[in-house]
Amino acid sequence: MIGSSFPTRGHANLGGHLVRRGVTAGSMWLVLALSVSACGKRATAPSVQPAPQVMAEEPAPAPVVESAPAAEPAPEPVAGAPSPEPPAAPAAPPPPVVDPVDAEITDVVALMTKGGEADLLRARERLDALVASSPDRALAWYNLGVVRREIGDRAGAADAFARAVRLDATLGDAWVGFGEVELEKGDLAAALREFERGLASAPDNGPLLVARVSALRRAGRAKDAVDAAKAALLSNALELGLYHEMGRAWLDLGKPALARFVFEKAEAIKGGTESAMIQGDLGWALHLDGEHYAAKKRLERAVELDPKHLPSLVSLARVLFEDRNYPKMIELLETARDLDPNNRGVWTNLGIAYRGAGRADDARRAFERALDLDPASPMPLFNLGVLLADDLKDYDAALRRFQQYLDAGGAEADRARAVMAEVETEKERAERKARLEERRRERDAAQKEREKLLQEQGAGEGTEGGTP
Repeated sequence: MIGSSFPTRGHANLGGHLVRRGVTAGSMWLVLALSVSACGKRATAPSVQPAPQVMAEEPAPAPVVESAPAAEPAPEPVAGAPSPEPPAAPAAPPPPVVDPVDAEITDVVALMTKGGEADLLRARERLDALVASSPDRALAWYNLGVVRREIGDRAGAADAFARAVRLDATLGDAWVGFGEVELEKGDLAAALREFERGLASAPDNGPLLVARVSALRRAGRAKDAVDAAKAALLSNALELGLYHEMGRAWLDLGKPALARFVFEKAEAIKGGTESAMIQGDLGWALHLDGEHYAAKKRLERAVELDPKHLPSLVSLARVLFEDRNYPKMIELLETARDLDPNNRGVWTNLGIAYRGAGRADDARRAFERALDLDPASPMPLFNLGVLLADDLKDYDAALRRFQQYLDAGGAEADRARAVMAEVETEKERAERKARLEERRRERDAAQKEREKLLQEQGAGEGTEGGTP
């Protein structure tokens, strides 16, 4: 978790701790966390086989001969004589021969990049036919792996990527796709093995080097990730992804100043100033290094460069939290939610923003959605407990959520018990107040009933005394 906590209602360091509004002398804390980098699927780009180059034949070398006397000049044309025929134009070179398999791959890739479900299904159908007729084409198998992965067929994708690398072990993108399927299955160790196998055949493949460093970082081996990135940059000094992963590893190690240095180096590389990834990285490092204004400007630039860059959307929302700009946070996080509706961290942060804006019911739904997406994560339980206690005043439900958090092995167990004690105290106070209020209402009702009886009795006596 990143950052510190703040003792104000609805104030959360997204990715750190949210503080509930103080109801007693103590503070009630809410634990939140967010990771967007590991939730979304990295797109594996389709590839097109480049058209074969047609090389012009070099002219045969002229024979070396003894010098001959200079030729006599041509005679002057005679007036009235027909002009000599112009020399014939050289024949046009024949058009390059296009491999029909390459042409089909090019067409299918164009279909794949449209991205619609019907387009992907049609692309898969055509690629299935292509690998059946030309099973020795590694690039066809690779693109089949891409399209299978996009439609959710992980096993089929893994098989296609495996066929591709068996046919061409230097096809780095296929090794990347193979490893990423393992990452989606949650097997980091298997992913690392595939990346390292690929690097044995394609040691300088930039995307493959980036994928290996990323896997090391995600496996919790941040120092190894830094070392691997340093080594990779010796042969791939212009690979922005390596700077991204190295800087993120330094952030994982709690060294934002070093991360900032790496991202600033990346910004100086061609394309760095126009990369939403690098601008977002630098913005977040600046935020962690205490430069709020500069961080916000960098992150705004990242979102301007790419309005669909999920990490920058989330990071900008987290920075805007310090300004209590809940409407803008909601706008950014709802965009992030639409881009990645199954990202637990996005739903968690959206719940914080809704709570800050006073939308307690929406916050509850967002936290519950986060819990549905990852039932094994106890953090949404803590969030719900605080929301139920502080905003919705449902103390019994809040205590049940905190107990579930403890039963699930939540990391903030001591804090959860402290919060539960506060909730118990507040519940008792509320129940005592409710009992006193009920007794007051009963007294008021009894008093009104007595007054009513006295009025009725007085009215009866007056009528009786006035009878002649």
